[in-house]
Order: sequence, then structure tokens, then C-alpha cells
Amino acid sequence: MKPFIPFMFVCLVFSASAGTSSAAEEVSFRRDVMPVLFRAGCNAGTCHGSARGKDGFLLSLFGFNPAGDYYRITEEMVGRRVNLAIPEESLLLKKSIGAVPHTGGKLFDEQSEYYQTLLHWIEQGAPDDAGDIPEVVGLELDHERFVFEQSGEQGTLKVTALASDGTRRDVTTLARFHSNNGSIVEIDAAGHLVAQQPGDSHVFARFSRFTIGAEVIVLPPSTGFVWPDPPASNYIDELVFDRLQKLRIAPSDLCDDETFLRRVTIDLAGRVPSVDEYYTFINDSNPDKRSKKIDELLADDAFADLWTAMWGEQLRIIGGNYAPVGTHIKAADAYYEWIRTQMRNDRPLNEFVSEMVSASGSNLMNGPANLYTMLVHAPRFEPKAFAADFSQVFLGVQIQCAECHNHPFDRWTMDDYYSLVSFFTGMQRKPGVEPREQRIYYDITAPPARHLIDQRPMPPRTLGAIQPVEHDGDPRQALADWLTSPDNEMFSRNLANRIWAHLMGRGIVEPVDDVRVSNPPVNGPLLDALSEHLVESHFSLRSLVRDICNSRVYQ
Repeated sequence: MKPFIPFMFVCLVFSASAGTSSAAEEVSFRRDVMPVLFRAGCNAGTCHGSARGKDGFLLSLFGFNPAGDYYRITEEMVGRRVNLAIPEESLLLKKSIGAVPHTGGKLFDEQSEYYQTLLHWIEQGAPDDAGDIPEVVGLELDHERFVFEQSGEQGTLKVTALASDGTRRDVTTLARFHSNNGSIVEIDAAGHLVAQQPGDSHVFARFSRFTIGAEVIVLPPSTGFVWPDPPASNYIDELVFDRLQKLRIAPSDLCDDETFLRRVTIDLAGRVPSVDEYYTFINDSNPDKRSKKIDELLADDAFADLWTAMWGEQLRIIGGNYAPVGTHIKAADAYYEWIRTQMRNDRPLNEFVSEMVSASGSNLMNGPANLYTMLVHAPRFEPKAFAADFSQVFLGVQIQCAECHNHPFDRWTMDDYYSLVSFFTGMQRKPGVEPREQRIYYDITAPPARHLIDQRPMPPRTLGAIQPVEHDGDPRQALADWLTSPDNEMFSRNLANRIWAHLMGRGIVEPVDDVRVSNPPVNGPLLDALSEHLVESHFSLRSLVRDICNSRVYQ
């Protein structure tokens, strides 16, 4: 049996040039062969990379398991997929050029660099790579943004892969490209862009486990367009107006007082204004009356009650009187009232979340402990479900896509996923003093999660980190500290995006719980600014809501 090669070495290694290896050069399975299979789509989810493979041939999705792929290509059907005696008779080659029936059809020509790479590898004995191989650690594009003045204009995207040994490689001919919106910009397999119609979109390149994107703006005709230059009330207006001006889109006018009053009362208090409120506001001649109204509503308990209900929905508070899973109505009341108190006191949102993540104890006496009985409503605690829901609610990231393979459209790996799962493997509950009570605790003797591919233990490690966290038996405090840290942009950006979505009807990243490289924000600088303000205000919900509602954009 071949020794298992760690998953991270699915990241491909580098040569000095981007071209095809010549017959005299040693062809690397990971550096040269795997990229060809990726580029041709062989290991895509619609082909051999699907969960059950295709036509009896299974590859790991996008090549996340090169050791398993090497075995299936060279040893699963000895002498057929790879024919060392007569390399040209290898099914790997004949199917790719359409010389024999192939469900995927012809993938490339016999004269192509892709065919020649596979042929030379087989001629050299189809060896596996020996020793440590530099891994891909990132991608670079030669353009961060394209701005086309009219439909039909063209551009070209070049992709460079960065290796752990410091080398760089042009992988444009090995990357795969796609457009977020083909009606605005099209991109072909060679990375050539063609503007279609006015709008804003992104094009993406994927290589190894990384995806990277470039913004594409196709401008409408400039004839007759005059920027109205509206006054900006704050930084939000400045960033939105800058964006609109670049896109040659004139902003809407301010709404009238009646519309503003109804909008802001519904958004901040969850109700329509009363008759008395209506006449008082309409008859007020103070030029700052809108700001005063915003402050008045923010100070009202109705604002806290509205956000209590919104958090209750996100955290799935349920009072089903089902004692075995700890969702008795008394527990739900304890949880709901605890959240209401935090909202009324404008407790910093990072502290609010941190206390829930690290909570233990009685579900009837300690409200935040109900996070573990209600967020995942099941007869038993499921560490994988906790990892998925914590990531989605508190970071806006759907990490569950990395359970069986690397995330196909983001940077998260299976290592990231199972290391996050390990924060919750010790979560337990036991009956309390009365039948309705459940006591939540962490079993410090619980082992970490094991990796799906090789079953190696994966100690708790925060997303994107290299080293496991240090802890005294219960790693959740370390998770809470990292998650809610002012330095964790994923957390602050997620909160800012959700707050914006509530007030504006749509997130800067939409859906709000699907933040990934391949789903970029429509206005990145705006999301950055909102996130920074949230951190600077010590995670004050009211402070950020006040900024948004006072903006001309909101009004």
C-alpha cells in the first residue's frame, strides 16, 4: 500500500516555467498531472469528482486527495487507465482525445500541452511524487478590476500561483475561469473577457484549492449623464456615492417626511407610527428632526424587543416542551429574557456572542446555555452541526461544504472543517434537578474529531489558523475569544452585513449567510467601513444603526 500523502499536498507544486514539461524533464503527478485533470474538468462534481464518480471511475472533487487519485489512476485497473508498456493505449489518454467512447466527450487534442504532459508522465513510468513538495499558498491576478467603456471591449486575465517555497508560476493555462454574470461579462477557458452589457460583475479563476476574483464594470453610455453631486451626510454616503458615480448611476432623491417616518419606525420599532407620532413629526420644523426621531426610536424598548426577536429567530429559540432535548418553555423564556436584557443595555455584540459560546450550566437558570440546546434542535449533541451553525450564524460562512472535500468555491479545507468540529466534541448535557432541566457541560476527556480521509485526530483550531488553540480542557473559551475579537474581520463584517441587510432590505453580501471568495460584496469599501465603525464603537448595535439611518442613502 502506498503511504498516505497528507491532504494539504493536493496543492500543486511548481516549476520555473508554466509550459508543458518536455520528455527530458520529470513530470510531477501533483504539479503537472493533477492540474491537467482539474483544467479538463475530470475531477469536477459533474464528472468523476462526484460522490460516486462517473462510469466506474472516481476522483476526489477538484483533487483534494491526490494520494487516492494516484491509486485509482494507476493501480485500481492495472494496465488499462495507465498502460506503461504502450503509453498511447492508456485509457487516460485515449478517452481524453475522443479516441474511444467517453461520456465526457473529447477534452483536448493530441498535440495539446495537456495530452503531452500526461503522455510524458506515463512514459516515465507514471511515478508518484517523492518527498516533500512545495504547496500552493495563494493566487494572484494581474488585474484586480476591469472597467470597460462599452459592450464588446475585451481584456485578458493572467493567473499566477504562489508556492510555499517562494516560487511563482504562471498557471493561466491550467486554471479554470467563470463569470458571476455572463450577461454582463463573459470569460472563456483561456481567460479572455468580453464585455456584454452595462453592469457590475466579477470573474473568477480557480487553481488548486484557491479561488480569486476580479471586478468587472461595464459602463453605460456617458452621453447625457451628469453626476448630480448630492451632499453626503456621513461616510456611508461618501462610499455609496463614489460607487454610483463610477457606475454612472444617479442616486435617488430623499424621501418625503411621511415615507421616512413610516420606514424608520417599522425598521427600528417593528411597528407603524401612531397618529400622534405622525402629526408631531410632520408639524416639527426642526431641520434635525429626522436625527432626533432616530435617537428617540433607538432609546425605546421596542428597538431592543425587535432585535431580541430577530436574534431569537437566528438562534432558533423554541419552547416545544420537549424535555429530552432541553427545549421546555421555561428554558426558552430564560434564553429570550437574557437576550432582551442584553439588547436593552446595548451590550457590546462581541461580549453578547462570547458569553453564549462559552456558556455552561442549567438551561433554566443560565439563559445563554440554551444556545447548545436550541441552535441545533436534536435528541443528541452533534459536533458537526454545531460547527456548521456557529460558522453560518456568527461568521456568515457555510463551512459544512468542507466536510467531505475542500470547499469548492472558498478557501476552507477539510482540515479547517474538522478542526472546527473539535471545539464541540466534548459538548454534553445531563438531567438536572427537575425533569424540565438540562445541565450543559464540556467533557474534557472527549477526543477531537478525526479527519474523514485518514482518520488522524484534528485538535481544535480556529478557521485559517495553523496551530491548535491552547486550552485547559474546554476549548470553547479560546473559540469565543478568537471569534469575537476586534481583530476577527469575519465576525465584525458578518454582523455589519446583517445589520445593513435588515435596514436596507438586502445585504452587501447576499445571502448574508453565504460569505465566500466567489460571492464578493457589491461594495467592499462600504462593508469594510461599516465593520470598522462597529469595532470602533465597541460593537454597539445602536451606534451602527444610527449611522445607517442618518445616511442620505437610507433616507
